[in-house]
Amino acid sequence: MDIKPYFKTELGELFLGDCLEILPKQTAWADLIVTDPPYDISFEGAGSCGKKYQYRKDEINAINKFNPLPFLEIALTAMRPRPLNFYAFCSRKQVRHYLNFAEDKKLNYDILALIKSNPIPAYNNSYMADMEFIAFLREPGAFFNSKLGYDYYRKAYMGGGCEQ
Repeated sequence: MDIKPYFKTELGELFLGDCLEILPKQTAWADLIVTDPPYDISFEGAGSCGKKYQYRKDEINAINKFNPLPFLEIALTAMRPRPLNFYAFCSRKQVRHYLNFAEDKKLNYDILALIKSNPIPAYNNSYMADMEFIAFLREPGAFFNSKLGYDYYRKAYMGGGCEQ
């Protein structure tokens, strides 16, 4: 099956379809992947969110099954001009999956955090969800810009709230 770009610009091409079907057929790759997959949210607890969305549990659980690691596996075997950098926004529960993958593939890794200045006030017998985790994985030799200012290298970034 021939896969054609859905949209083209001078910066690149956009493809419409299942990434696990499209990506193995690509011959050129970028050296950066940024993804924000579903956060594997659990509705098993007795908190207000769990009760409120219980009727949508099956639908939400189906979305939570998406896993970007097979996508990353394909990207690591693709031909690229430079080694790969990978950022995945994720929940606390998902961090270990990315770190285990990095260890298994002998990738460099770090955990970054986006600190929310205006988090959702619900905390349901837990610490407030005022931080979003970012798993950063990169192949050995991947480019890391050392010419940026000091603030670009912080592991925690004070981001805005939902209003941004």
